[in-house]
Amino acid sequence: MSLAEIPAEDVSVASMDIAENAAPPDSGRRPAKDPGFIIGDHVELRRAMVNALESDAPPICDLGGMHAYSAQTGAWTKLDRSVMSRAVQGFSGLTVQTEKGIKPLRIRKTDVDGAIALALDEQAQPGFFDAAPHGLAFSNGFLRILDGKVKLTEHDPDNGARFSYPFAFDPQAKCPRWIKCLEDAFKGDYDAREKIAVLEEFAGASLFGLATAYQRSIVMWGSGAETGDNGKSTIADIIAGAMPSGSVSHVAPQSWGNEYRRDLIAGKLLNVVSELPEADILDGESFKAMITGDGMEARAIYSKPYSFNARAGHLFSANRLPGSNDQSKGFWRRLIVLVFNRTIPPEEKIAGLAKIIVADELPGIVARLVAGARRLVAQGKYTEVMSSASAVEKWKREANPVATFLAERTRPARADDERTSASLLFEEFKSWADVNKYRVMTSHKFGLRMSMLGYGGEDKHTRLGTFYAVAVLRLGEAPPEPEPPTDPAEAWSRE
Repeated sequence: MSLAEIPAEDVSVASMDIAENAAPPDSGRRPAKDPGFIIGDHVELRRAMVNALESDAPPICDLGGMHAYSAQTGAWTKLDRSVMSRAVQGFSGLTVQTEKGIKPLRIRKTDVDGAIALALDEQAQPGFFDAAPHGLAFSNGFLRILDGKVKLTEHDPDNGARFSYPFAFDPQAKCPRWIKCLEDAFKGDYDAREKIAVLEEFAGASLFGLATAYQRSIVMWGSGAETGDNGKSTIADIIAGAMPSGSVSHVAPQSWGNEYRRDLIAGKLLNVVSELPEADILDGESFKAMITGDGMEARAIYSKPYSFNARAGHLFSANRLPGSNDQSKGFWRRLIVLVFNRTIPPEEKIAGLAKIIVADELPGIVARLVAGARRLVAQGKYTEVMSSASAVEKWKREANPVATFLAERTRPARADDERTSASLLFEEFKSWADVNKYRVMTSHKFGLRMSMLGYGGEDKHTRLGTFYAVAVLRLGEAPPEPEPPTDPAEAWSRE
């Protein structure tokens, strides 16, 4: 059995009678040519505009905007403000009754803005999409994972689907090139099978809007820019390309503290960052809230804030991993790091491979991701990747240069007279950081990092200043041996 031939569980599809290309039913919401304005105020304009919107169910305002429903696709689509603006402008010149008789209606910008504002208030259903069932719309129905099985049900506005595929779901569809792409990327890795499994479980969970329920993000790590292509960019592009149209965002975690940037993620299924910036991830709380789906505030430009619970999975690709000022377990346990060890030989490279595979095998890729989601739900957790634990630990050390400095240039003090003053230790750190190309850090921040690493409780504060319970290594003195690894993956990597 090849590495990627992870058994896909039987997928049961409930029998149903749905015409694949059936025309949407007449909802009765199409306006007459003339809405018959009586006074032509903003309330009447709002009512006429809502009726004029092409929606097979009453439009809903949630996630910072108006959404219209299509019975044919089974999905809600967020309307651009220009759509509503044009609808109101279209009433210009229609008749309105006044005290002096019937006159043509004049539409000003204030009328457009007023009608839209009233419509957003009138159709508001905050939390509608957050409360919607987890599923995925296809041309032949709404796919859900129920009682351990994948089942199709009929399209319904209450499903709250915001994205759809234009083809029917086929659990037997094949994708040999996608499988080969995964095999090639992890060839020779002792845990290649597990890496492939967790990637498809994660992407499948993202498809169903379940990623935040399992509270993990994936970081694909490998120095491709220095040693050549290692396949991670191709895999990220294929996963992003396999998602429904409009369901992917690209917002780096360094900006998740910004409410305008969070607006770009709200309601999406997957957030892909093809090259993770090296800048520190400073807002650890926003990072954890986004990964776990906690309530957050977002705001579109020129709009008022709104609340949402993120559903998107987060897939990052990096050659060098960023730092973080958050050393808490809550931050680091949100990460699954997949190390890309192999360099793809030039003779194996194919230009535009990701687009080719998505164009040829999309139904098959989606079928495998759906099977991955079902496997995840059945397991209750992601497939364990042994090498990830040691990779996360290594990142955690390197994310905090103070910890790396202490490991390389100090040892525990054996007596009080070996303790090092805070000022001297900081000077030693600055010299070490300069040689190792770390960013400049203030003495205050250095002190905070030392506290985060547990230094402070046993350290002495005297009239001469603070002294840490470490001794700076003398010239030629070797640092203490690290503790023996307890992670089998770390032990394997040292062999």
